[in-house]
Amino acid sequence: MPTNTAAWVLTPKANPFVIKEAPYPETRPGSVIIKSAAVGMNPIDHVMQDFAFFPIPYPNVLGADVAGEVVEVGEGVEGVKKGDRVMAWVYQLNHLLSSSYILLVQIFASPWLYSPLRPHHVSLTLGLS
Repeated sequence: MPTNTAAWVLTPKANPFVIKEAPYPETRPGSVIIKSAAVGMNPIDHVMQDFAFFPIPYPNVLGADVAGEVVEVGEGVEGVKKGDRVMAWVYQLNHLLSSSYILLVQIFASPWLYSPLRPHHVSLTLGLS
């Protein structure tokens, strides 16, 4: 099993992030595991980190956007396969988004929230921007 790391916020108002080990996600029905190539931190993540006025559990991993390669596919997943380059919007607290391997539950109706990244010559970093 691959090792996984994440950019953790250990306590309220902790700055900077701390890179440390994170659990490797377990594939579930209706989910995929993405090996992240790029993750996006948004203004709300900055607010949650620096001002800590949202009631979130600590330690936590923030972030909402990811681009990477699908490495595992759970039962019942359609429209994506192992090896696909994808970009996704994932937002749930303590979901380990800013980690090397991310579990993404396929519950989105819009293909813009979970979609294959094409054309293939577009870099994953550019695809996320």
